[in-house]
Amino acid sequence: MKKERTAPVLFIIIITVGVLCFSYLLLCCCYYYYYPITGPNEIPFAEGEGEDTMTRLMLLGNTSATHTKPSIMMTTQIAMCTMVKNEAKYVREWVEFHSLLGVNRFIIFDNDSSDSLRAALNGSMMMAEVIIVRWPPSPSRSWPPGNPHEERCQGYADGKYRDEWAYSYCQLAAFHECLRWESARSRWVAAVDVDEFFMPRYSQNGLRTLQDALKPYEHMHGISLSSFTYGTGHRALPIAAGELMIETHLLRGNDAGVVKEFVDPLKVDTYYCVHWAHYMDPLWNSLFIMRTIPRHRSTIRFNYFPFRSVIESRHKVFKNMNPGIYREIDKWDKVDIEDLFLIPMVPLIRRRLAGERIWVRAAATEV
Repeated sequence: MKKERTAPVLFIIIITVGVLCFSYLLLCCCYYYYYPITGPNEIPFAEGEGEDTMTRLMLLGNTSATHTKPSIMMTTQIAMCTMVKNEAKYVREWVEFHSLLGVNRFIIFDNDSSDSLRAALNGSMMMAEVIIVRWPPSPSRSWPPGNPHEERCQGYADGKYRDEWAYSYCQLAAFHECLRWESARSRWVAAVDVDEFFMPRYSQNGLRTLQDALKPYEHMHGISLSSFTYGTGHRALPIAAGELMIETHLLRGNDAGVVKEFVDPLKVDTYYCVHWAHYMDPLWNSLFIMRTIPRHRSTIRFNYFPFRSVIESRHKVFKNMNPGIYREIDKWDKVDIEDLFLIPMVPLIRRRLAGERIWVRAAATEV
């Protein structure tokens, strides 16, 4: 009797293991189909002493520039949306950085800033379309219809919500409007913060545009990227006028960091948190693994600077009402991995700030 009972149990176990193995192999096949392989080396030449490497990287940036806007930047539209509050010191660098790489339109939702946001962006609007929107809408203007985050955003504006997520309520409402506005204009939309920089990995010929880097993902509804997170750079005070954050903050950790997405606005109906979009296809919502690209395999590197200086990081404690940030400040003030990946963009941004009309050239295959 025992042998008779054991046989079907073993059969069920064997079948179950077989199905799991087949599912794993199928998932691996999908994984390799969806995600192109990128080389392990971030810098396309052997690193020597720091100064020599820095010089060569800046030369790499300058030799990747063109004075003619690549046609792919006009045919494949990319929009970026963000919400800011007193970020004038940093927003120009962020706009020029992504405009050089192919972002066509920036929608900046101004959450009652008291600094000179419009003055800081003077000049950048010639190279890309920059739209500044007061957010939330002033009392004299009605809300756009159909925004699912209206009640919570207005509650934040009225002082009803003051928890650590209160600020994000208005971000979600703003990102929803961005999707609605860009659905008929852009192939890709990224809802991000101004301390987040997205740069394609280098090609054999130099830098690449975001349009080139996003080509392998054209069949996808959206992609999720995990960040490389930078620390304070041992800075107690904010950067001075004329300094660039990507040049002064070169030390990072190796944590997986946060996630942000590039999405097809026709496939997404809203955002359910500031990191994840809500897709119209239920399957795409559930299959996180199919749209979350491992850092070492993505063609775009997500670089995150949440702790610009010790004093600015402490301010976040009061803004977000989250004392846990104090522990994070200490941690990210001690990270010590030197990372020069963004350095090629430094001379290009400085040339832009000087008024030169340049862009990163497209792939060599483009005529």
